[in-house]
Amino acid sequence: SAIASWAQRQLAEVPDESQTDLYRRFLNAAEPALFGQVLTHTDQNRSAAAKILGLDRATLRTKLGGSSQ
Repeated sequence: SAIASWAQRQLAEVPDESQTDLYRRFLNAAEPALFGQVLTHTDQNRSAAAKILGLDRATLRTKLGGSSQ
């Protein structure tokens, strides 16, 4: 899968335990794509997107940068 390939590339770059932020980097890479697809699906309706994602609307707004697009 694309996720497995991404993880393999990241681990190959720093193959030992000195890498301590892989999960954060994954979320930084994955969340925007996921949120974008869900917002497109809901015609930019943030309430509906938050419901689909299982997030509170305020949490989604924070993750999107707080803008009122």
